Amino acid sequence: SFEKDNGISFFPNPATYRIMPVVSFSGKYYLYNYGGSLIYSSEYKDNELIYFPKEIKNGLYLIQFLGDDESTKTDHLIIYY
Repeated sequence: SFEKDNGISFFPNPATYRIMPVVSFSGKYYLYNYGGSLIYSSEYKDNELIYFPKEIKNGLYLIQFLGDDESTKTDHLIIYY
């Protein structure tokens, strides 16, 4: 089950092919479809843009950010091209 953590934010949302996470740590992010299946994951650095591969289709997703000692729960993300 996915829960929303109000400490997570990113912009823009809806997004095209990139977002800017507003989290205070670097680590990995995980992109899930709304059914909970992992679609994509990659590393990110604090204050850097995240680019999604073009293979990700339009839709509603859940995104989670994890660092060494910190993590957020998921929030919804709308992706469209």
